[in-house]
Amino acid sequence: MYLFFAVIAIVVVQFTNASEKSPIVQISDKDSSVIIENGYVRLVFDKFSESITELTADFSGSSDFNRNVLARPFTLSTVFANATRTSNCRDAKSKNIHSHMGSADYSIVTQTDDLAELVVNGIKDCVAASVAEEAWHISLHRSERFAQVRIVGGAKATSEAIVSIGHTLYTGASSLYGLFDRGAMQMMNNPGKCMGSNQTVDRLYALGNDQSIDVLYHQYPAAPSASGSDEISANQLSGPVEVVFMSQFAGATNSVDTFYGSGFQDVLVGSYPHKSLDMATAWSTKCWDEATPAELSADVSWDYTMSLGPNNMNFPVYPVPFAESGVARTPTTSSVNLIPNMPEVDVRTFLTGIYASPVGCLQSYFDLRDGTIAPTISHPDVGYSPNTNFFDPDNYISVSAMMYSGDSYLMNEVRKVIERTAETMCGIGKEADATYCDAERAASTRLHPRLASPLAVTHPSNRAVQGAVKPRTGQLMHHFINLVPTYESIATSEQLGPNVFWTLSAIRYASLNNDAEWLQRMLPFFELSARYLASFYCEDQGLLLVPGPLWIDVIVRENYTSDSNAIAPHIFRQLAEVFESLNTLSDFSVELRRMADKISVSMNELLWDVDSNDHYITQLNADLQTTRDFIDYDSNLLAVAFGVTPEDRVNNLLGRVDSGAYTHIRGTWCCEVPYSGDADDCYIVGGDVCGDSIVTLGRIGWADSHARKRVGDLQTFSSLLLEPLQRDLIDDTWLFERYDANGTQIRTSYYFEYPSLVTMMLTEIRYGIDVTLSTVKVDPFPVADFTFSFGSMSVVYSQDYVEIHVHSEGVVEVIKTVSVHGLSPNTMYKLKPNKCSVESTEVTSCGGGVLSFDYPMSCECPIVLTRSD
Repeated sequence: MYLFFAVIAIVVVQFTNASEKSPIVQISDKDSSVIIENGYVRLVFDKFSESITELTADFSGSSDFNRNVLARPFTLSTVFANATRTSNCRDAKSKNIHSHMGSADYSIVTQTDDLAELVVNGIKDCVAASVAEEAWHISLHRSERFAQVRIVGGAKATSEAIVSIGHTLYTGASSLYGLFDRGAMQMMNNPGKCMGSNQTVDRLYALGNDQSIDVLYHQYPAAPSASGSDEISANQLSGPVEVVFMSQFAGATNSVDTFYGSGFQDVLVGSYPHKSLDMATAWSTKCWDEATPAELSADVSWDYTMSLGPNNMNFPVYPVPFAESGVARTPTTSSVNLIPNMPEVDVRTFLTGIYASPVGCLQSYFDLRDGTIAPTISHPDVGYSPNTNFFDPDNYISVSAMMYSGDSYLMNEVRKVIERTAETMCGIGKEADATYCDAERAASTRLHPRLASPLAVTHPSNRAVQGAVKPRTGQLMHHFINLVPTYESIATSEQLGPNVFWTLSAIRYASLNNDAEWLQRMLPFFELSARYLASFYCEDQGLLLVPGPLWIDVIVRENYTSDSNAIAPHIFRQLAEVFESLNTLSDFSVELRRMADKISVSMNELLWDVDSNDHYITQLNADLQTTRDFIDYDSNLLAVAFGVTPEDRVNNLLGRVDSGAYTHIRGTWCCEVPYSGDADDCYIVGGDVCGDSIVTLGRIGWADSHARKRVGDLQTFSSLLLEPLQRDLIDDTWLFERYDANGTQIRTSYYFEYPSLVTMMLTEIRYGIDVTLSTVKVDPFPVADFTFSFGSMSVVYSQDYVEIHVHSEGVVEVIKTVSVHGLSPNTMYKLKPNKCSVESTEVTSCGGGVLSFDYPMSCECPIVLTRSD
């Protein structure tokens, strides 16, 4: 179910004025319908069909309701083995039995500015001869984006053979998502196919075609048992026993009778006949065909609530707090009561970048796929199938976006991905390939023998390596192929990227959750990953001597390369912080920091192009004489982003990058000089050029964004990096893998990278939220008041009031240095006492406008600071 993890919530502003309320809720009783609406949601109940015929939304709260997310009315229906009924109760095409006569009684029980409630009694599946009957309690609060529909009903025992009783929500949104207790699934454009499940689910949503719908089930039960194959037992249900997903959009006609983008069916009585947890067979065109009708041997009753959250944009509203109360839309109320206050384009792209693409890449619902994540959503094909769990750096980008959501369900899914991938680590992982891991680490013909010191394992752990340490010990797989780990890229290169970016992902998870216990449990994996990476360090040159590229698998980069060495200081320092935070491996931590410092120096001594004085070369070869140079934008931007490049070289370097013809066509271009298609330059031989050298890549845009923030280049970040991608994401929702020289999207469709990148850019750069194992930093770019509030993560920023809230799952006290940037210089703030810090303290911002202090992040205590002057 939904668990809250430790998430940072930083408040730097006064709370919203209580008098500035959202539009009042209204209820209108018309001749044929009852309409309930506030500024955000409009629901229409039709009296004659006894159904909800309209559910519209305006995310801005301005009552501009112009898109109905319901493709067909939401109604009670019973399906019989044969549909012999009077004509007014029969839909001959679908065999759905429902009421057309409007026999129900309705009453408005509450009508205030803050709450409207409508109760409809006597909703029947058929007026003339009903089996099922319900009462609907429909309510809407002033500040909510969700309408509540409590359904209280039952079905009478009958000797007639029943296929199912339930409700179906048809929507025009094209991609549907199921967030089950066992894991997540998604499907899009799979015409006429259905997937049924009796697994526990609390939340469903669909998005696409400029709309979305969130469905939350409350008090969802386990599936009831049947007394026999030919009859249905009596039950007191608190909700549906099954849910059925329907996908039909591609090629469909947009008409009332035939069109829907996707659908959810809650099943109260009956059993979907083709349930499967096998990803390959879960979806079927047979749908309810071959269902076994059964007699209802005794009365059945049910009582449950559906929360329906429509939106007129391509993201679910679940992560957004109530418009006025600021309560996060989760089953358990968040203690942070904040309202998002950001430009609409930022809200739209932040959430679309998470919930449309990376969430859809999760495959954990299906058997054997717990902790697996693909590069694309299911549409219904999956890009690069059957390959999953790339961390080169693919999944670093997708899981980072999901972690920034503040959605604890997604945080748990990320944890499973990290842990499943860790189990492929040579020497320790339960899924490691022993044949590969036990082999000697082969040296390329383009490399001289490794000069690094032998790998050693020193930590005490029940996961310790047994026997002699092998040269590949600590290496993570590159990806799964049909759930079998492979340690080379699709292009056959061997990369350090999987170890680097898995490690960064795991550290980010522990940091955002303040979870020292999990960090301790994963220590064996962190240590072996660190020792594996350190084994490539060559003391004589002070650089990593690597067998392949860091993060672009197809292009040949070997020996002393600028890409791997540019990020090495960062990853070594991050790993040192892991060991320091756990008070272990102190000598190794010191060594990692020493290597990080030395690599930074050696990069500038050995890999800087002294002739042009404006970039790092691609590589220095093993003979220490010959070089290769394609003026790689990615490695140079990494060097700036992570502080390897000295201040006196930064401007020349960025000037060279910016002089490229295609540098910022979208994201950032790969390199100035294309790599050839020959074996010396490309691992996949053929063609005039190596394909990924003449495109833009989202990952380079990430490095570029951090580089621009380091030098204060707001114009490039906003106008050339972030905003063009935001426009594309709003226009298209799902983006392709790459952009070409014309700015055209190319390669694999429905890819995760660019949408996730937008979410990362907004979080890390625009709003400057950075949480590490030892620090919490807010450093917006540019400095401006804002409220960043989604799920259980909230950050609000201004000059006069600072509040920091941490929800922690950990029990170990962690002292973190908190810093807020961009404040007025030399200004005093008073720290309010609470149960975690009983004494009032005064802190003063420095001359640069940074407020900094240490605080124990071990319990759920807000840090409240008020400006003293």
